[in-house]
Amino acid sequence: MQLHALWWWIDRWRKSTAYIDMTLEQQGAYRNLLDEAALRGGPLPNDETVLAKACGDPRRWRKVRAIIMPHFHLTKDGWRHTTLDEVLKESERRAEKQRRWRRARGNDRGNEGGNDIGNAAGNGGGNNLGSPSPSPSPVVQEQIQRRVDEALKEAKTTKAKLELTVSVLAETVEESLRLRAGALLELYQRLFIKHCHGARYHNRMHLDFEKALGLVRTWPDDARLEKLAVLVLTTDDDWIAGTDRGFGVFAAKASWADKTLAAWEVEHGLQAH
Repeated sequence: MQLHALWWWIDRWRKSTAYIDMTLEQQGAYRNLLDEAALRGGPLPNDETVLAKACGDPRRWRKVRAIIMPHFHLTKDGWRHTTLDEVLKESERRAEKQRRWRRARGNDRGNEGGNDIGNAAGNGGGNNLGSPSPSPSPVVQEQIQRRVDEALKEAKTTKAKLELTVSVLAETVEESLRLRAGALLELYQRLFIKHCHGARYHNRMHLDFEKALGLVRTWPDDARLEKLAVLVLTTDDDWIAGTDRGFGVFAAKASWADKTLAAWEVEHGLQAH
């Protein structure tokens, strides 16, 4: 899907390694490439001439390439960016939801009503959901409830509209989980650098996202997940100490970490989660 505008989570951007580690020149080139990828519907061509031009300054491309391109991954379609692909997918889902709501309302209500409902069900709270944050915050919960209430007003006459209301709720919850999964991957990268003496971390979001999604489904408390991550990164457990302590190790040992932490909390008179 081609987009001419993008969501941009400012707080997520400013906590990312791209923002923290890149120079101003590198940041500009990186964001220019994201814009180009969005205009092309996702993948960037595996063509150095195109990439150099898209970055904004072909003369500087060779200087910034080594820092920027690890944030993309090469596929048979070209260079892709995991987070951008998620944004494009979500945008298409919202657009399709608007179309469904317009059809459910019927042509007799006109385009105005269709857009009102489409925005309430499809876009309502979309940008306001904010960047990935701990298990839905009170603000997000309020927005979810508002979206459901708005849909319920339109679900009083037909079974089809009631089914759409259920769909709004289910998809909103799923959206919140995906945002938390993305935030968890970025948090783990920061914790890895902090607890592994500044060692660089190769973030493989396109490979680890489903693992992160499974973790946030299992543990609704992001503060708890952070504690488990720190435990995996700092433990002297023989097996873990012999690994790279990457996100895959964390996902595999999260239950062990929770059990270990719960035992420590009981031993020290703290309430286990």
